[in-house]
Amino acid sequence: MPRTKAFDENEVLNKAMELFWKKGFHATSMQDIVETLGINRASLYNTYGDKMQLFRSAIDQYLSGNYSRLDGILNSEENVHAAFRRLFEGALEQACNDPEKKGCFIVNITTEFVPGPPEISGVLQQNRRAVTEIFENRLNRGKQAGQLSDSMDTSAVASFLLTQYYGLMAISKTSMSRDEMQQVLNIALDSLKPRSL
Repeated sequence: MPRTKAFDENEVLNKAMELFWKKGFHATSMQDIVETLGINRASLYNTYGDKMQLFRSAIDQYLSGNYSRLDGILNSEENVHAAFRRLFEGALEQACNDPEKKGCFIVNITTEFVPGPPEISGVLQQNRRAVTEIFENRLNRGKQAGQLSDSMDTSAVASFLLTQYYGLMAISKTSMSRDEMQQVLNIALDSLKPRSL
């Protein structure tokens, strides 16, 4: 009869995600992992394989929740401008109030691994496509509702907003002030305003 795992895999992956988010992949030792997750090495290796496989599982855990979160925020407002402002300002507020200045998990992975192993590059490319699609879908809804210019290239604007979003999360780890980041945010969101003739 197979042995029942003595730990909650979701809880373990959330702890692993927080650890990798805070320290990065390369700076995290197996001893760090064992101590933080509270399970022994044998259980770790049996369940997740090596450190890289645990890291991949932690990324998958993050992305699954993040896609739902982004979609939920962007669809919680009827107006597309208000939806993206809520998303950007919420992310900025969270980043500015984080005493550890961890930034964005995906941005951190990008700066640590690119260029890097194909398995990580593939995950990052898939994430970019997925988030761009979430943004573009919301922009298209706004366009259909008459809230955006009929001539707007929603694919290009989605890519632009994605770049600005991750850029803000990256710069939030530096000494840039909250007011300066707010100005950048406002300029990014100006791209949603209909252009006057």
